[in-house]
Amino acid sequence: MTAEPIAPEKLEAAVAHYRSVLAGAPDNGDAWSNLGVVLRKLGRNEEALAAFARGEAACPGHADLAYNHGNALRAAGDPAAAVTRFRCALDLQPDHLGAALNLNLTLTALGRFDAAVAVCRDALDRHPMQPGLHANLGVSLWRQGKIEAAIACYGRALALQPDAAQTRYNLGLALETIGDHMAAVAMLREARNLAPENADFATGLGQSLLSTGAVEPALALFEAVLRRIPDHLDARLGIARARLLSGDLGAAWDDYAWHRRRGLNPSPDLRSPAWDGGALEGRTLLVQAEQGMGDTIQFARYATQLAARGARVLLRCPKPLLGMMATIDGVAAVADQALPPPAHDLHVLMMDLPARFETTLATIPGRTPYLTPSPARKAGKPGAVLRVGITWAGSPNHQRDRQRSCALADFAPVFAVPGLDIVSLQAAPGRAQLGESPFGPLVRDAAGRIRTFDDTAALLTELDLVITVDTALAHLAGALGRPVWTVLSFAPDWRWLLGRSDTPWYPTMRLYRQAAPRDWSGVFGTIAADLARAARRHAGAAP
Repeated sequence: MTAEPIAPEKLEAAVAHYRSVLAGAPDNGDAWSNLGVVLRKLGRNEEALAAFARGEAACPGHADLAYNHGNALRAAGDPAAAVTRFRCALDLQPDHLGAALNLNLTLTALGRFDAAVAVCRDALDRHPMQPGLHANLGVSLWRQGKIEAAIACYGRALALQPDAAQTRYNLGLALETIGDHMAAVAMLREARNLAPENADFATGLGQSLLSTGAVEPALALFEAVLRRIPDHLDARLGIARARLLSGDLGAAWDDYAWHRRRGLNPSPDLRSPAWDGGALEGRTLLVQAEQGMGDTIQFARYATQLAARGARVLLRCPKPLLGMMATIDGVAAVADQALPPPAHDLHVLMMDLPARFETTLATIPGRTPYLTPSPARKAGKPGAVLRVGITWAGSPNHQRDRQRSCALADFAPVFAVPGLDIVSLQAAPGRAQLGESPFGPLVRDAAGRIRTFDDTAALLTELDLVITVDTALAHLAGALGRPVWTVLSFAPDWRWLLGRSDTPWYPTMRLYRQAAPRDWSGVFGTIAADLARAARRHAGAAP
């Protein structure tokens, strides 16, 4: 139950009372602490900070005063100073629960996760049955990427406080992260039932419903949130994801553009006007890459259409992609995005191009290849064995890497197929599995030949097939027009749609989807069966 707010006149009377007390007893730490707290309630934050500072100077051994000073500093946007006051409170009173909880929260917000974890572990020695400490420890571990440990902490917290809606929400997000979508939906429903007006709980549930393929119930949740909070970012992005997954691309792009408000990608240093879809004849247009390497490869295809409208197209992207991007028909020049942009008239962010061209499923520019190995190489002549390149892991920094990446060992059914020459295209850190897995000796490691995407592209022309999880390699193979089988988690990225084994983005790509969350064995069993048939056909066609 929420406490009733205290009337302002009563708070002003409290201020007068504490000032009167301090006039006669300037070393009264309780009075200084209470005065600062009341001033904060009145919104007089500068006065509150001054009161806490004066109080600590007069009463340096008062733990609650240091604690409340820390809370005021944290609210004022000075977390580093708040840390010093919380630590002071704990030095004075090691079992001060509030100081431990808020020190943990502040350290976590500062990205000092090891220190935040240590604070909770020390406090739990004194307060082993305190649910807030278990929940806070879970958040710190989550931020460290230790998701399973975080799940255990949230479970402990809920065993002690089952009606903690925020902890149920946090647990639901963690379950979603490891791909346990059904359990995530159940947990997030419980969180929402405990706090039905919480918009974040509703959108979190909507995202997990989307992961199970329940598009319409998810859309209903997002739309309900937007009726109350029209600029709710997660609801906007949820609607975009739902519409993109279901193939309603034209209705999705406006909401998709809200992703920039997350601030996950640095804003480009471009001062030119943004292209609004108008005339381009005779203008130099700079196309700025966004997000990951795979996104750049996928959406760079629009450069050809921009050139067809009369633009001189400059494509600015990460340095490893420069060689590949220069081969796109219509690209006049490429530029390293780590360097200042070249002269241009207008710019467009790459992820805005589908919206500018009003792209629908029917109008995706799906002709491939639109990339060419540089220097161009021709595929080798067929041999008696099917040459198959494989990749099992993407960047561990990707927010969905736990779902999209698998292990080399998950390819076990593939290694049992005769008539294959299996080549690893895997980059670090996943490449280390070649030396750790018992299947390593069955794979030829080609990573030593790869320094740039140009090298990878040239290598792909020597292979008959690529089998990869959802990484930039899948996009590169598709853009080169090479046969590629892309292995998708149960909850795929929006671009792969739902329930399809093909994709309009890449005609030479086949999609293999998990039939159940976190079930790689089933999907690789299917791949192995199809690969065995392909190997037999290949052997029959070889000279």
